[in-house]
Amino acid sequence: MKLIPLALALGLLVFAPLLMTLVLGLFSFDGLAAPQWLGWAAYQRMLDDALFQQSLRNSLLIAALSIPLRLLLALGLSLLLQRPGRASRAALLISLLPVVVPTLVWATAWLWLLNPHFGPIAAALDNWRVNGASWLLSAEGARSSLILILGVLAGELLLILVVARRQIPQAWYDLAALEGVSRLGQFRLISLPLMAPIIALLAARDFAMTFQTSFIPAQIVTKGGPQFMSTMLPQYVYENSFEYLRFGYAATLSSAMLAITLVVLVPQALLLWRWLKRDDNPA
Repeated sequence: MKLIPLALALGLLVFAPLLMTLVLGLFSFDGLAAPQWLGWAAYQRMLDDALFQQSLRNSLLIAALSIPLRLLLALGLSLLLQRPGRASRAALLISLLPVVVPTLVWATAWLWLLNPHFGPIAAALDNWRVNGASWLLSAEGARSSLILILGVLAGELLLILVVARRQIPQAWYDLAALEGVSRLGQFRLISLPLMAPIIALLAARDFAMTFQTSFIPAQIVTKGGPQFMSTMLPQYVYENSFEYLRFGYAATLSSAMLAITLVVLVPQALLLWRWLKRDDNPA
């Protein structure tokens, strides 16, 4: 009985809007005229949309490059934090700062850093004989900027990996040290294999999260340009919904984004369930 309010809240806040989005995706609706039934033709229209294909490629590319960067940064910092000191405390503070700062503030700060007139990163690019003034005006520069902005958001991953590392018995590392195994060897033989399931789950979770967190940086820093080469899928959903009043088509795009997310998360959830079940029954 105690779970009934929770189930009702979950249904009203999650499953009801989800069902309405899936249904609305089968209609053409602009909020002014009556909805027109399209059925599966709505998804065919989406598949034939060149801008949808471009935004999907952009989202997958930026996720594929920013997630490994974020994981490597968090993993490296988690190893640094094993040694207490000023360096580890400074690394923890710097890595957690982007997590607690609102995303809008974070994206605006990067817009200042990349500003072609007075931004320090643009000035540094000019010193490296790279045209910083046109960095955001090129497809490679705009995409690289989004990868960098998303790739350094490693604070939350860092905390999880630090906790996962501390669950490994210290005696194993002491025994490896007695056998003459270097710190790098200890990481390769002990830490990495035992933390691999956690890293894989974090990568899958970050794939779904990147679809959401990429919206504000893309909207603030690159505006989806140039020529839609940095337009992200959630940004394209937003434009169709609130700028073009294509609510039905935006729902179709949202359904596709949900399907892509499930393709990644469902296998990971099954693997996690098997992993937990194996730990509960070691025999």
